[in-house]
Amino acid sequence: MKYIARISIFCLTCFFASSCQKDDVKPITNDTIITATEYIIFGVDADTYQLKFSSSGTWTATISDNASSWCRLNKRSGFSGDNIIDIIVDNNNSYDERNASISIICGKAKSIITITQKQKDALILESNKIEVSEQESVISLTVQSNVDYNYVLDDNCKSWVHTNSGISKALSTSRLSFKVDANEDLTQREGKIYITAGLLTEVVTIFQMGSEPKLVISENNIIVSSTGEIIKIEISSNTEYEYKLPDVDWITEPQSRTLSEYTHYFKIDENLSYDQRSAEIPFINKANGETEIVTITQMQKDAIIIARNNYNISGEQQILDFTVNTNVDFEINISSEWIQEYTQESSRSLTERHLSLLIDANPSTTERSATISLNYNDLKQTILINQVARTDKMKISIIHSETEFLSPEFQGNNISGIVTWGDGAQSELGNSHYFNNSYPKTSTFETVGVNKFKIKNLNSITSITIYCNEDKNGTAEDFEIIDTNWD
Repeated sequence: MKYIARISIFCLTCFFASSCQKDDVKPITNDTIITATEYIIFGVDADTYQLKFSSSGTWTATISDNASSWCRLNKRSGFSGDNIIDIIVDNNNSYDERNASISIICGKAKSIITITQKQKDALILESNKIEVSEQESVISLTVQSNVDYNYVLDDNCKSWVHTNSGISKALSTSRLSFKVDANEDLTQREGKIYITAGLLTEVVTIFQMGSEPKLVISENNIIVSSTGEIIKIEISSNTEYEYKLPDVDWITEPQSRTLSEYTHYFKIDENLSYDQRSAEIPFINKANGETEIVTITQMQKDAIIIARNNYNISGEQQILDFTVNTNVDFEINISSEWIQEYTQESSRSLTERHLSLLIDANPSTTERSATISLNYNDLKQTILINQVARTDKMKISIIHSETEFLSPEFQGNNISGIVTWGDGAQSELGNSHYFNNSYPKTSTFETVGVNKFKIKNLNSITSITIYCNEDKNGTAEDFEIIDTNWD
């Protein structure tokens, strides 16, 4: 009995030990994915990348929706262990970088691989050819680029093409601005601008027209004092030219003073007379025969010189400007009140003095005149101003048999005039008149400024004659007979 009990206790102990051991053991399930990299960068060209990874169980792979058109996988599922997936991308023909993501899932484990494909480098010009005139100008180049770029001017145009702005970056439209100097030569010239970004190069060719043969003189009218001097005439020319001295003995050319072919010196002798004198030096363009004239005017002693002595002006209010060349301080005397000095600049020595006169409108139907005198001691220059009369004159002759005649109603601007009633009486416009009898008589209305009139009583009127713009002799230039037989 003791033996049996001992065995039973041992067996029972083993049973319980075995039971406890089975309850403590739990299954271990850890899902894992291990990839060789988490970032893949592709160039702009089509390419394939082998992605290596290991997983603890079966797996699946997917591509983000935004990349389905240009990125593919050679397989999308597999089993545990070491695996390889081919990631295939197409050419990136756009000018923007693009991105995608690949997700690999094994159970509860997930790994994400980010894919970047570089953009196509761009350097695009709106035009590779620019044509400009011979004049100074500013040109703009439109550049589209998504990379840094630079420009270089060709050696043969660095002296006449200059940068006018900086450059810009990123895929966008930008502008390069250049200033092109004027072309003074007769022949066309060209230059190149090289725009580079890495291996990309664009060339812009600038064609600039040649200048027309021209001859420009620094001053065409030179006034010299009576004491004489040496004058200088400077020429700007892109062609050959020649000049001829006038046939006078008071202008000579001292050869020793000719320091440049474009600068010429001429000696003007003293003027001992009391009259001004002038001469012309023609400069002739040999290419086209065009001539530029330099007029040399030498003053007499204590001179007051005006360009014109007589001005015929219209009847409106206006300002008359003219220039007086003088070497003295002169006084201005004006003969009539309808002319007033408007501005005045005083100066000493031989110079130009600008005078302005304010001239009132002429209210009269007759021409009027006035004089302006410029006086200095015994010197005197007189300017005659002739102002025309008003041109809106009208004469209306009415034949009637009224004993009380009402004046017509007049409309217009600045109306004035007189009435000759036909019985020896006169009055201003707008009055009525009484007659001693009803015999036919002629009432004449001489007006200015009238463009419309109305007659209230037509009962006894037999004729109306209108004269417009009468001349000084009283002959009508233009007239119209309204009616000669009134009912």
